[in-house]
This record gives sequence, structure tokens and C-alpha cells, in this order.
Amino acid sequence: MGLNEPKKTLNNQQKSSKDPNFRLLSQMIRKGKLDIRLILASPRTGSTLLETSFIKNSTINTCAHEPFRHSKNIEDVKEGYEAIFKKIKSRARRSGKISIVIKEMGRRLAVGNEYQRFLTLVKIPPIILIRNPLLSTESKIRAILKGLDQKKNLESFALLKGFKSWDSMLEESFASQDYKLFGEILSDETIYKSEPPATLEQMHYLEFKGRSFVIVDSTDYRLDPQAIVNALCKKWNVPFSNNMIKWGSAGKKLEINQPTLNNWFDRVRNSTGIAQPSEISPTLDDFPDFIVKHLKEVELPAYYEMFNHPNRVKPNEDSLQKPISLHLEKKTKLGLREIGEKGIVKVELSIFFLDPIYSIVSKPRLMKDDEFLKTNKRYLPTLNIINELMKSRSNF
Repeated sequence: MGLNEPKKTLNNQQKSSKDPNFRLLSQMIRKGKLDIRLILASPRTGSTLLETSFIKNSTINTCAHEPFRHSKNIEDVKEGYEAIFKKIKSRARRSGKISIVIKEMGRRLAVGNEYQRFLTLVKIPPIILIRNPLLSTESKIRAILKGLDQKKNLESFALLKGFKSWDSMLEESFASQDYKLFGEILSDETIYKSEPPATLEQMHYLEFKGRSFVIVDSTDYRLDPQAIVNALCKKWNVPFSNNMIKWGSAGKKLEINQPTLNNWFDRVRNSTGIAQPSEISPTLDDFPDFIVKHLKEVELPAYYEMFNHPNRVKPNEDSLQKPISLHLEKKTKLGLREIGEKGIVKVELSIFFLDPIYSIVSKPRLMKDDEFLKTNKRYLPTLNIINELMKSRSNF
């Protein structure tokens, strides 16, 4: 099978004949009564934040947040189409076109290669969201660990590892960005045993079909929301408005409908707009070995390929130099231990020193910048691995 050749799947016509909600959606689209605008993402890439931006657009009528979230086999996908139709049903009899934003995880649409049928409903270029995979992996790990509910077993686990309690183990490990001790717990997570990210396969499928699509890096989006959201509005043919980047209390109104996963979305719900990126990227050495292997062999190559795709929308050049204000604990790994007195210190840094991984993918010449390399000394083993990856890819 060639790189961009789609995997074989069930005949779409056979599937559709058994799914009344898919048929209804398809009919509405053919009659010009419905537009579907799709945000396609991997977990923890900032897709809910981007979804919130477009919910605030005056031309968007409604949204469906992860309608295929229960899809574990091909029969489950019917629930996804039912959830989408429920979102527009009350408007279906009115005059005028309905515009809905759908945010979905690529891996859920990968079930039975359902994305091939679903994308026939999406006539407007899908947005594919990406992020430095070390940051998204860290975010996934934190959400998974905070969501575990076997309290008694977790307390025993923490004591065996030399901590007073499970909560103190989380607090200290999160502060030091050291996740190696959690390898036994995380080894059962299938999210680290997958093939190349579903979004990469789906991007290849869109290319194979000659379809238009847009790629957005979430760090680009947060560094320069004005430029990125403006560009996306043009791609989606909707007007830009300032409340798409500063929305006040609108985040609290986001319809997640996943109460068991509230810790995955609290930050967006409490947001008032698009904030500058303030997360400090971990290094490969901060993760258990099996996750490092997955990052090196799967996630980083996919990220590099999508980041360098010509369909990626880019921030203004000067946005990479903008100072980012943040408050750090003195024990941060940023090499700033000498700054400040006790407790919290306020610093201003460019993205080059918060996320060196994103930075060298964005600006490969930084690998020849002595100041950059000296300041990011602890990242050197990780940066060298990524630099070798970039060199090998540039030879294709």
C-alpha cells in the first residue's frame, strides 16, 4: 500500500443505508441546508480551545463536542451521527443554512476507517491541529493520573515509591516533570501503543483524495491568535471578530457533556480568551522508556511531517520573539534557579526558552545558535535526536 493510499474499508453506501442519521445529514448537505466545519485533533493539542474560538463566531449556529467519543467498534459510530443530528434537529425545519462546528479526535474516526465516510459530509477544509508531542504527552499523563480513582491502591503505590501520599507524589512529580516512576501505571494505556497518529493517516487520505485542509500548531495559535484565527476564518469563509480570541466567561458555557473527564477540560472552561503558551516542555528523559520509544518512533516524526506541510498556517515572524510573562516556582528546570528569592518568581521569556522542541522545528538554524544551546543545555540530548530526525527527513 502506497504512503497516501487509503486503507480498505466497508462500502460507504452499504454503511449509509443502515444509518438514518447519516442519510439525513447527507441530504441536508446536498440541499445546501447544512455546513459541517471540522476540527480534527489528537488528545491534548488544544482543540477544545480552538473549538471555543469558533463557538463565539456569529455565523456558527452550534457545535458537537466529540460526538464519536463512545466509538470503540464500527457499530458505535451510529451514535456519533445521532449526536450530530440532535444538535441541529431543532433548526432543521427553519429557513437558512445551519453551520455546525464538530471537534473530534482522529483516533475515534479511525475505528473501521469511519473517517472515509464521515469526510464525505465535510465540504469545508478540515482543520488538523498539532502540538509538540512531548507537551501533549505530558498533558495526557497528568490528566490520566489525576483521574485515577483506585485511591487505596494508589496510596500504597506512592508509599512504595517513597512518598507520603498519592497526592504528594503527583505534586512533586508534576513540579519536577519526572514521570518515570509512573511507568507501571501508564503501561496499560493503549494511547502509547498505537500506529502513527490517526490524524496523520487522515491527512494522507485527504491528500490522496485531492481535498483541501488546514494544519494549525497550537503553539502558533497561542503565540499569535490574531493572525492564526484570521487565517482560519478566511479558510472557513466566516468573518473574524475579536471575541474569538477574548471571550470573557464564554468558556464556562462550553457543552462538554463528559462529567467523568472534567479534569481534562477545566482549564478551557475557566479561560477568558487565548492565553500565551506558558508550559515548559519536558525532555525525553522525563518519561518512561516505552513512552520515549513511542515519541521517537511515532509521534515526533508525525509532528515534524505535519508541521512542515505547506498547508500549515503560520504566525507572524515577530511573534516568536514576543516576551511571555509567567510565574515560576524557584525549583523549575529552566535553569533559572539563581533568579529571585524564595517561592514564586516572575520572568519574561521568549518561546525559544519555554519550548525548545517547537522552536527548533520552527527554526532549525537554532541548532547552530550558541546562546540557545547553552541556555537549553538540559534539552541537548532531546534536541540532538530531533535534529537528526529533521536531517533524515530533509533528504527525502
